[in-house]
This record gives sequence, structure tokens and C-alpha cells, in this order.
Amino acid sequence: MKKKVLLTLVVIIMGLMTQAQISGTYTIPGSTYPTIASAIVALNAQGVGTGGVTFNVAAGYTETFVTAQDGVITTTTSTAANPIIFQKSGTGANPIVIAGAGVNSNLTPPDAIFALGGTDYVTFNGINVQENNSNNTNALKMEVAFFLARASATDGCQHVTITNCRIFGAFRYNSIYSGPVLLNGTTVTANSFAGTNSYNKISSDTIINPGTASMLINFTGPSNAATSGLYDYSNEIGGDKGNVFFNTAGVSVQYVQWAKIYNNTFTTQSTSIYASPIAVSSSKSIQIYNNNIGNFTWGSSGSVIIISDQNNLDTVNVYNNNIHDINASSANTFYAIQEYCTGKIVKVYGNQINNITVGTSSTTTGSFSGIYTGTYAAPAGAEVDIYNNTMSGNVIYNNSTSSINGFIYPGWYGPTIKIYNNTITNNTVTSIGTTSLIYANCLSNNEWYKYIYGNTLTNLTVTGASGTVTGIYHINSLRTYIYQNKIAGISANGASTVIYGIQFDGGTFGEVYNNYISELYATASSGTNQVRGINITGGSSMAVHYNTIYLNATSTGANFGTSGIYSANSPFITLRNNVVDNVSIPAGTGKTIAFWYNGTSYANYAVASNNNDYYAGTPGASNLIFYNGTVGDQTLVQYQTRLYPAENASFTENPAFVNTTANPYDLHINTTINTQLESSGITITSPSPVTTDYYNTPRFPNTGYPYNPAYFPPHGTDVGAQEFGGVPKVGTPPSVIITPLVNTSSLTARTLSATITDLTGVPTSGVGLPVLYWNKNNGSWNSATAVYVSGNQYNFTFGSGVAINDSIKYYIMAQNLNSPINVGSTPPGAGGITPNPPLAMIPPSSLFSYKIIQGICGTLTVGSGGNYPTLTAAINDLNAKEITCPTTLLLTDPVYASETLPITINNIAGLSPVNTLTIKPPPVVALQKIP
Repeated sequence: MKKKVLLTLVVIIMGLMTQAQISGTYTIPGSTYPTIASAIVALNAQGVGTGGVTFNVAAGYTETFVTAQDGVITTTTSTAANPIIFQKSGTGANPIVIAGAGVNSNLTPPDAIFALGGTDYVTFNGINVQENNSNNTNALKMEVAFFLARASATDGCQHVTITNCRIFGAFRYNSIYSGPVLLNGTTVTANSFAGTNSYNKISSDTIINPGTASMLINFTGPSNAATSGLYDYSNEIGGDKGNVFFNTAGVSVQYVQWAKIYNNTFTTQSTSIYASPIAVSSSKSIQIYNNNIGNFTWGSSGSVIIISDQNNLDTVNVYNNNIHDINASSANTFYAIQEYCTGKIVKVYGNQINNITVGTSSTTTGSFSGIYTGTYAAPAGAEVDIYNNTMSGNVIYNNSTSSINGFIYPGWYGPTIKIYNNTITNNTVTSIGTTSLIYANCLSNNEWYKYIYGNTLTNLTVTGASGTVTGIYHINSLRTYIYQNKIAGISANGASTVIYGIQFDGGTFGEVYNNYISELYATASSGTNQVRGINITGGSSMAVHYNTIYLNATSTGANFGTSGIYSANSPFITLRNNVVDNVSIPAGTGKTIAFWYNGTSYANYAVASNNNDYYAGTPGASNLIFYNGTVGDQTLVQYQTRLYPAENASFTENPAFVNTTANPYDLHINTTINTQLESSGITITSPSPVTTDYYNTPRFPNTGYPYNPAYFPPHGTDVGAQEFGGVPKVGTPPSVIITPLVNTSSLTARTLSATITDLTGVPTSGVGLPVLYWNKNNGSWNSATAVYVSGNQYNFTFGSGVAINDSIKYYIMAQNLNSPINVGSTPPGAGGITPNPPLAMIPPSSLFSYKIIQGICGTLTVGSGGNYPTLTAAINDLNAKEITCPTTLLLTDPVYASETLPITINNIAGLSPVNTLTIKPPPVVALQKIP
């Protein structure tokens, strides 16, 4: 009987509770709920009923809470179908809730005007909140305006919306705080998704800070999220209208996945800002976009970070943000966007970074980066893309030798980096450190692929007594591609400042092509090589082609030198199809140089280097086509002779650019003037096929290439960054490529094969055929007319009637089918040239040659009583002879103590897979190690 009565009482109580749940629409102030505080008391006591509850708070209504508990909502009965809504009703000013007196002094827990303990589906729409002026001690003050707390490790706040609200007052910590704590201050770690604070949205709010506190919107998820996978999820700070932040830092997000921070405005009314407007860390898949950050003064010294994104995973997108008009004159280091992240796909694009002032003329430390990617190690397959960003009107002061001003600075460990279609223009820097518009200083060759292309880098002015200034600076990566960039209008006034258009300073392989470089000015600099179009000082292998470089620098410095392209002799370098036009004015001991290759050994200069236009003004002691750091070549013929067979189809011409008199220059080629640039290039298929030019116009022979109908069809691709339909000027003789003959023991005539090409063609029969001229022992010259084989191949047969120790010298003359005919020699440098047959009255000063030497064959003994007394003598003899059959040196002595070390085996004539050289002891002799 007692059990039946108890059951009946439970049923009755549950029914009363169900009836007592609040649902429907109520007016505040009203008869049912005269205050917001009374409505919250009812919610906590009764819960939310079917359909949810809406509280319409009258426009213009003001309520002052008595205590910090008045705005605490603890019910967990609201759902998507049964939400809680506090909203403004009627026209006029938003209702205002003024804080009660606080009791706490930190975030565990904070005092708040409104606090939710695990409550879901709550909306505050058009409800303003304000700190109480009477809260004048830290204990009384509110720590935050809104507090989203967890009820437990399995119950967080979800689907909370705070919109169209005005948050005013100097709250001690945050305007809105969502954290890993309970209402009682206990920190908890979510152990299920229900325990996370997720799907919350802060939009169209105005946050005004009358003091100096940071007053962030702070979303902090579980600290173990990276291992548990339980991030706070899909929280949004922004919206179609976004939030407006006055005099406050803005947004901080940590341990959150798929957070969106967008369409917000960060500015000031009168005071300064002291902390990052947007800071995200240790989160996953972050979106930061369409934020307007500017028109304020930074209030502290040291470093400034406007958008800070650190140690975040997976996808990170930072795009279409406008960072502008910030006075950070009290600071010395500035990052507009700092990506210290480990994301797999990181994209920073469409951002504008304009009119920033950092430091003053007395600032002596610091650095500047518009976009910086940090040094965290990225996962396999990761990629950073930095594109379509604009930086302009920035004024930077950090006058220190250690300063690095990288407007785009990808210092990153990761497989792939792409920097493209950015515009950086009209910026000013005062520094004696390093300034680069793109400073691609990745910290190791872990960057497998780096692509820097389509960027417009113009009008940078640098003031400072010294320093290094570059358009693009690169170091490290396995493969780097720098192409279709425009670098122009960079000037510096330092007494020892150096300027480089593109600097390649390390890495495994680099390809630099289709770039325009011009208007580089070091106006007061003094030194041997102060302006360089392309500067190559490191790396293993470089391919440089289809670039247009125009330098016309002058300086008041006592000694002033420049170079169109500079290369150390350590990378293996190939130059093809480049326009290198240096008309700078040298001063003192300085020189104007088209190509400076620093070293007297050319083993690392590819014989494939060719079809370049080198111009350095009127040839003279200070105007050189080529310089190796010790001696120079004033004329193209001298240069071609030095590096043959490389560069034999290169030429010298000062191109007819459209405009090089008024800045900005227009380096399009004037297509009405004859030019050797037309069709004088060689099609490049490796290391990478180059099928378009700087403007993405197809290059010959790809479909759609431009041509002049009066001179159709073109004979080849054009030289330089532009493919154009011009008027050809055939001013060079045919290109002749051979493999020079080596010494031989044969006494019969030899056959030399040659590849001979020209834009207009080369005779294949008749009196105009190429001719090889040769002599014996400096005697009279003999001629051998070529036999045409096929394609561009010709054979010459010559050199009969010789004896041992005779020396044979030879050169080749060839003419083309142009009118008038162009005739030239290989090696270059012949004089008194006439056609039909191609002839020179004066042979080139440098000639091909070989010598008739003795042959050697069979088994030879080395040792006491043998063919040779020592191995040194044997090798010296073989180096001077031709091996005509498999040859063996038998080492018959047990000890060889009289050798001259090292014993060098040259490329002995006749050595082949058949005619081998073997050095070994007889089977019965045991050798002893030489002491």
C-alpha cells in the first residue's frame, strides 16, 4: 500500500513540474516577469517547456543586477525545439543590463553579467550589457560580460547566439568568455562531444572598451584536444555584419576546430590598442576572413602581431582581411599576419596591408613582415599558399644590421610553398639590415618545392647607410621555381647598400624564368658590384632563362659597379634566352658588366648556355660583356671565344624597349624596329618546358604564338620575357656546335661532325657550304668543304698526310642564307671575312687543335728491368699516347717506394669500353704497402 501511495505522489509531482516549465512569449518588464533577473530565476527553477520561451525586453528598458548571480542561467532543459530567447522588442534604444557587484577576481570562475552553465540554444538579441561604475575594485568588477561555462565534462554550452548587442565597460579580462571551467570555477576536460562548447555564434555586436584592458572575445576549448580529438567545434565570431570592436584587442581562440572569425571591424574611438586583434592557437581548421582592422594607434612598445595564427592543424585560411592605417611608432617589430602553424593546407590570400607605420627615425631594433609563416615542422603533403595579397604605403623604421624586413616572409618547414600574384608597391623602409619584398628564407631543404610567380614588386625606397635590399630573396628548398615576376623601382641611398632584383642563395635546384627586372638604383653606393639584376651565390644547379633585365643605375659613390647577372662558380648554371641590358654608368674602379661569373674555372658553366642578348654599353675597360672577377671581355667575340662552345649563338644588342625614359618603364619590345630578339631563342623543354611568356602568351612553336605576318613564319622563340611578333634582324652568323677532336695515333684523314644552324638557314650545297680550314705544324692553310648529311648535320674530312708528333690546328667558317649574307668563324674572332665560299683572311686567335701521338697496346711491365721503372713513369707515358687495344700494366716489384704522388691518370686518348686500361700485379707477386 505504501509503494502505491509513493508512486502516486511521484506521478503528481512530475506532472506539476511539467506544467511549471516555461514556454511561450513574455514581456519584460511585465506582470509575470518584471525583470530579466526574475525570468532567469524562473528558468533555473522550472526549465523550458514545449516550443521554448521568448522574452521580449522593451526598447529603452534598463535593469541593474544586484549581484553577479542575477544573470546566471543553469537550466539544461533548452533544446533546438525548445530554445531560450532574450530579445529587444519595439523601436528605440536597445535595453541595457548593468552589472551587479562581483565577488571573484579571476577566470576560475569569472564574475559575469550573463553566465550559462552548460545551457544550450540560448539567444541574446539586441540586449546591451554594461559594467557598473560602482564596481571600482578588482573584486567588485566584472571579469567578463558573457560567460559560457560547462555544466560538466559531458555538458557544454552549445548553439548560443549573442547578436546585435552592445558590450560596454572596462571588463577585467574578456567581453565574452567560453572556457573549460564550470560555474564554480573547477576546470574540466570534455570527455564527449556534448561536453564541448560548440556551434556558438557571436555576431553583429559592438564591443567598446573605455579603458586599457584587452577585453577579448575568448573561446578556449579543452587543452587536450589534440590528443582526444574533442575540440570546441564550429564557433563563429562574426557574421554577415560582423562585430565592431572599439579600443579593444578583439578575438582569442584556442583549442577550437572549424572556428570562423569573419566580417569584424577593429578600430578605436580615442585610445590605443595593446594586444592582437585576432589571435588563434592550438586549433584546427581555422577560417579568418573579411575582417577590417585599422585606424588606430598601437599602445605599447616591442612587438606587434595583428593576426596571430599559431600551432594550428589541418586547413587554415586567412583571406580578404584589410589591415590598414595603424600607427605603431612605439613598436619596433611588426607582423600584420603571422602564421606559426602546422596546418596541412595553409592559405593566406586576398589580404590588404596598407599604410602601416612602425617605429620612428630613432628606432634601432626590430623587423617587419606583412605576412610571415613560421618555423613549425609541417606534416607530409603540407602546402602553404600566399597569393593575391596587396601591401602599399607602409613606412618602416628599424635601423639595425640585424633587422629583417620581409614583406612576405615564408620561414617554414614544409613540402610545398607557393607565393604568387601578390602586389607590393610604394613602401618605404629606413634600415641598415636586410629588406626584401619577398624574403623566402626557409630554414632547410625540407621545402621540397617552392614556387614564386606572378608577383608585382615595385617602388620600394630604402634609407640607411648600408644594408641589403632585394626584390626576391631565396634560400633553401630542393626545387625552386621563380617566374613571371615584375621587380622594378627599388632604390636605396646608403653609401654601401647593395640591391639585387632576385637573389638565389641556396638550395638544390632553381629555375628562374620569364621575369622582368628594372629600375634598381643605389644612388650613393660605392663598391664593385652594388646593383645586380639576378644574384646567384648558392645552390647546386640553376637554370636561368627568358628573363629581361634592364639596369641604368648611377651613383654619387666614388667607385660604382653593376652587373646584369652575377653568379658564383659553385652552382652549375645554365643561361638561355635572356636579355641582359646593363647601361648603368660606372664610376671609379667600378664596371658596368652584363654577366659576372666569379671564377676562372668554367666547369660549372653549362655548354648549353646560349641564345642570350648581352649588352653593357660601348665596349671598353669599364663596360664589359663578361667578367670573371679578374679579367673581362669587352666584346661578344672575346666572350664567345672564352666559353666556346657555350654562347656561340648569343648576340649583343641594346633592345628597343617601348619606354626607358620615364618611370615606370615599359619593357615591351617596340615591334616596328628590327631586333635580333625576334626568333633568336632556342625552345626550352628542360628542366621544365616553358610554353608561355611573362604575359601567358604562347611561345613559339606552341599554338597561338604571336607573329608579324610580313615575316611569317618565325624561325624560333623570342629572347627575353616577352614573346612578340616583331621584325627580325639577322645580324649573327650560323651557330656551329662540334665536339673537338682529341689527340690520335692515326695517320689517316679524320671526320669531324658538326651541327650548324641559323634562323635563315645554312647552304646544303654549292659554293656557300661550310668550310673547315686546317694546317699542320703552323704551315699553310688547307680547306675541307663540308658534306651535308641531313637536318643540321655536316661532316668535314681532313688531316691526311701526317706523321707522329705533328700538330693540327683548325677552325670552321659558315655562312647563312640571309640577305646580306652573314659569315662567321668557330671559334669566333676571325677577320677579313667574305662569303661564297666562307673565308677569313685572318684566322681566329683561338683555334681547335690536336696532335698525332704514338699508340700503345698490350701488356707492359712496371718495375726493375721492365718497360717502365716506376708506375709514375708508366702513367706519364700513357697520358701522352693513344691506347689502341686493351692494355695492362703489370706491377712486377713488391715495393714502389720512388713514386711521385699523386699519380694522375688523365683522360687518355683511345680509352673506351673496349680499349681498357688495367693495372695489376702478376699472380705470384705479393705487394707491400708503400711506407
